[in-house]
Amino acid sequence: MPPGADAQVFCNFGTVAELEATGTDVQWYDVATGGSPLTGTASLTTATYYATQTVDGCESPTRTAVAVTVNITPAPTASAQTFCNSATVADLTSSGTDTQWYTAATGGTALADDTALATGTYYVSQTLNECESTRAAVSITVNVTPAPTATAQTFCNSATVAELTATGTDIKWYAAETGGTELLDTAVLATGTYYVSQTLNNCEGPRAAVSVTVNVTPAPAAVAQTFCNAATVADLDAEGTGTILWYADATGGTALAGNIALANGTTYYASQTLNGCESTTRTAVAVTINVTTAPTANAQVFCSGATVADLSATGTAIMWYANATGGTALADDTALATGTYYATQTIDGCESATRTAVTVTVNVTPAPTANAQIFCNSATVAELSATGDNLAWYTNATGGTALADDTALATGTYYVSQTLNDCESPRTAVAVTVNVTPAPVAEAQAFCDSATVAELSATGDNLAWYADATGGTALADDTALATGTYYVSQTLNDCESPRTAVAVTIQVTEAPVATDLTLCEGTTVADLTAEGTDILWYADETGGEPLAGNDVLVSGTTYYASQTVNGCESATRTAVAVTITVTPAPTGEAAQVVGENATFANLTVEGTDIVWYANAEDAANHVNPLDPATILEDGVIYYATQTLDGCESVASLAVTVIVSLRTDSFERNKLSYYPVPVVDVLTIENNNMINRVTVIDLLGQVVITQDVNATTAKVDMRSLQGATYIVQIETEYGIETVKVVRNSNNN
Repeated sequence: MPPGADAQVFCNFGTVAELEATGTDVQWYDVATGGSPLTGTASLTTATYYATQTVDGCESPTRTAVAVTVNITPAPTASAQTFCNSATVADLTSSGTDTQWYTAATGGTALADDTALATGTYYVSQTLNECESTRAAVSITVNVTPAPTATAQTFCNSATVAELTATGTDIKWYAAETGGTELLDTAVLATGTYYVSQTLNNCEGPRAAVSVTVNVTPAPAAVAQTFCNAATVADLDAEGTGTILWYADATGGTALAGNIALANGTTYYASQTLNGCESTTRTAVAVTINVTTAPTANAQVFCSGATVADLSATGTAIMWYANATGGTALADDTALATGTYYATQTIDGCESATRTAVTVTVNVTPAPTANAQIFCNSATVAELSATGDNLAWYTNATGGTALADDTALATGTYYVSQTLNDCESPRTAVAVTVNVTPAPVAEAQAFCDSATVAELSATGDNLAWYADATGGTALADDTALATGTYYVSQTLNDCESPRTAVAVTIQVTEAPVATDLTLCEGTTVADLTAEGTDILWYADETGGEPLAGNDVLVSGTTYYASQTVNGCESATRTAVAVTITVTPAPTGEAAQVVGENATFANLTVEGTDIVWYANAEDAANHVNPLDPATILEDGVIYYATQTLDGCESVASLAVTVIVSLRTDSFERNKLSYYPVPVVDVLTIENNNMINRVTVIDLLGQVVITQDVNATTAKVDMRSLQGATYIVQIETEYGIETVKVVRNSNNN
């Protein structure tokens, strides 16, 4: 039985291997009978082909006819294409139906329409009857034109597009970055941004932005100007920010040089230049030149001391100079000298260009000579001295009236002149010093017991002390003072002042009254007593520093007392012999066993008026005594003092308290210990467990501690000295304390 198969269609090309039939081991032939089977690689054409199948080694005797159609789609036609700057696949053109573009001759994926093109070869196919053709190669050229180069440009006052510059080919200028119409060369420029393109290979490129500045410079401001006698262009004035240039004409011409002389009644024109741009308009300035003639004057004679103000000439607003031309007008107070001076006048603000020469003769009287002079406290003009004739004294270097002889002098500068041939000389300055020395400052003074003049004080320099308000001789420093009034002066710049009265008081303070003292041990200087005011105590009869109040007194020592009255300590001191009574500490055992809730009354101490303290320091200082009803604590050391004849002992007895259980607390203990006295080892037995054994000497110090945890304890005491010891036995029912004696005879 032949296989089943339908008519089949192929595009452009196909092989026998691509034929389809339903059967087993199908073979294809190009004839209905006979012939040889076609190979799988045999190319198909539009025709009828025949198929057999082979089952169990038997090929079907009949063949199935299959109509095969091979539709051949020709490649489309397309020519080489050129684009400017950029293009996409959508811009490509070809002759064909349902065309598709590729970057390869075969294979690959069709390009999307918005794919950007680049110079190279692209391939195009067309599809007819659902059969895509082979691809046609198309040469593509994308000509990219770069923007031209151009820099920012500046113009003065006005310019057109034709004046813009850029580097490129076939340059075009626009007012916008894209779009718009090319600007005409005659278009007038304004400050802003312009855009320029170039065209290469008929392709206009992108536009480059160019900043354009059109600097418009206004004419400067200026008004009509008037000059005296003569002036040049450099003297003209105009208000402007830039550089001013002057012209003879409103337009055109060349700028005038600064040294060109101005002409009266002429109009000049000014321009200004800003940012390299000269203003196109010029400001007109009318110029007037006023000429002033020189004044008239004769030769003049003066005495020394004359000044320019003394010169005379006929004219208006006269000014005098030392030179015929140039220089600065002389000040009125300029001193004259024999020679030639020159005068000008000024009319309507214009000084004459020429000057009148005037011969001046100055008869000079030399100033007298004089040195600086010093007076003490007071003097008059009559006492001043100078070398010269017909002297006159003044308070000013010039002017004023001569001083009368009886005029009182003051520190400052005086001026002296002399007169010869009716000409008074210049004045010589003389420094005059009138040294007025004020009396020193001093207050009433009081001294203790005695003092000398050397101990007096006052505020001043080079002090001298006197017994009288005036006259007399200054007192020597070692002169003894007495209550009364003294007088003090000071000397400054060799001038002694008036004297200041000073009340002086000599106060004598007696020593205080005191007797010998017997005091208790530990008393201090603060416990000493004497009758007086502000008592101070010393270790010496004279000299030395006062003793501190907390200094402890020493028995058999003599102390010395002074008193201070009205700030004066007595010069003598009262001797006080001190005897210190020492009370010994009470006696007793250093370790004592007591029962629970015991107080100090349960301790055994030998002494009088026993007082207990918590520490040795409190006991020594007799502070913070403990309440006699205090419940004693186990292992705590307490300190006892005694008082005899009113003196409490500084030394104290230290007692370590050992609290033992009450008898009824140990009813369940059957305690035994041996041997007594102990030679080497103490044996302790108890019917209950012994936890720990502690051995304490009579100073309260623990000398042996031994953990036992058994009903029998062996305590080795061979290392201990022969003495009485307290032994504490600790069981679960409490602590029991016993005394044992260590016998050292066999040690």
